[in-house]
Amino acid sequence: MKIFDVLKSESILTNTDANKVITITLQNQNSEIYDGVIESKGRDTVKDNERESRRVLLSRAASHKELLKSGKIESAISKVKQVKQRALPEGKNYVDAISKEVKEELRTKNEKEASLSKFREENKLTHSASYSENPGKLWGYLILAMIFEGIINSFFLSKASEFGLVGGFALAFAISFVNLAMALGFVIGLQYFRHIKSGTSLAGAVGLIVSFLIMCGVALLVGHYRAALDEDVDSASSMAVKSLIAEPFGIATFESWLLTAVTIGIFVFFVIKLIAKDELYPGYGKITRETKAARKAYTSKKSQAMKKVSQIKQELNQQFETAHEELNILAKTLEEDSEALELLSQDYQSYLSSQKSEFETFCEICRQRFSHECTQILDKKADLSKPMPILEFSELKSLISSEDAALFKIKREAINEFQFNELEVLRTEYQNAVNDIDLSKETA
Repeated sequence: MKIFDVLKSESILTNTDANKVITITLQNQNSEIYDGVIESKGRDTVKDNERESRRVLLSRAASHKELLKSGKIESAISKVKQVKQRALPEGKNYVDAISKEVKEELRTKNEKEASLSKFREENKLTHSASYSENPGKLWGYLILAMIFEGIINSFFLSKASEFGLVGGFALAFAISFVNLAMALGFVIGLQYFRHIKSGTSLAGAVGLIVSFLIMCGVALLVGHYRAALDEDVDSASSMAVKSLIAEPFGIATFESWLLTAVTIGIFVFFVIKLIAKDELYPGYGKITRETKAARKAYTSKKSQAMKKVSQIKQELNQQFETAHEELNILAKTLEEDSEALELLSQDYQSYLSSQKSEFETFCEICRQRFSHECTQILDKKADLSKPMPILEFSELKSLISSEDAALFKIKREAINEFQFNELEVLRTEYQNAVNDIDLSKETA
C-alpha cells in the first residue's frame, strides 16, 4: 500500500487561493507578485509534502534498524528455550505442596478408619453405626416438646404461684427441664448398658434404672403436688412429699393423674428422640462421624487438588505458547518492516517524479488562468515573462545499507533455524514433562 498522496493540480490551485490573488493583482494593476504568491506557494506546498513523506520513510527505516541491532530476537528465542528450566520447577514445587496437603488429609482419613476398625473389632460390633444426620433439628423437637409440656402443665400448676399462669409456666418449664435431664441420663445409661465390658454395662444399668426411678418419682411428686394444691396451697409441698412417701400411687384427683401422665409421656418422647440422635453403643457414633468427616474432607481436598493441578498444567503449556508467540510477533514485525521499506522506497521514487510533473502542470494552469483573467478584465495580456520557479528535491540516502541487509538475513536465518529444527522437539519434551506432573501416587 502506498503511503504518499500525490498532490493534484486542482487541489494546489485551490489551496493557493489563485482566484482571490489574481483578482487582487488585477485590481492593483500589479502583476509582478504573481510568481511569488501563486507559483512559489505551490512549490512550497509540494516540498512540505515531500519532507513529511521523507520523515515517515526514515522513521520506518530507523525502527527496522533498531530491531535488527537489538537483541530482542535472540532474547525471544532464549526465552522459549528457558521456559522448561524456569516454569517446570515452579509448577512441580506447587504440585508437590498440593500433594503434601492431600497426603495429610489421607493420613487423617486412614487413621480414623483404622481407629474405627479397631473399635469395631474390640467391641465385637458387626452393624453400622446409626445416628441422626441433623442433630440440630432433633434438639429443636426436644425444645418444642419442653415448651409444649410447660404450656400444658402451667394450667395445672397456676395455683402454685402468686403470678398465676405465668408463674405456673415457669414451674412447669423447670419440671420439663428436669424431665429432659433424666431422659438424657436414661439414654446414656442405656448406651453404657450395651457395652461389652461387664463393669461398664453394670454402671450403665444402674444409671438407666436410677434415671428412670427419679423420673417416675418426679412425675408422681408432681401429681401429688397438684392434688395438694386443691387442699392447701401454702402447705402443698410438704403435703405432696408426705403423700408420696405414704402412698406413691394414691393420687387423689383426675387432673393430678393427667399431669403425671403428661410428665411420663414427655419423658418417653425425650427418650425416643435422644435414642435416634446417636448410636446406642457408646462412642460408636462419634468415631463413625469423625471417620465419615475425614473421608469427606479427603475426597473434597483431592478433588480440589486435581482441578488445581490441571489448571497448573494448562498454565505451564500456556507459558510456552506465550513465549513462542512473542517470537512470532518479532519475526513478523521484522518481515513486514523489510517488505514495507522496499515498497516505500519504490513508492517514494514514483512520488518524486509525479510531484515534479504535477508541479509543472500546476504552474502552466496558473499562468493560463492568469492570462485568461487579464484578457477578460483588462483586455490585455498578463506578464508571464518571469521564469517558472524551480522545484528541486534533496538526495535521499540509502534506507537499508548492505550491512543492514546482511544483518536481516542473519536474524531471519536464526529464527528459521530455531523454528524448523528445535521448536517442535522442545515443545514435545516440554509438554511430556508437563503431562508427567501429577499428584503423588501415595494420594491415590
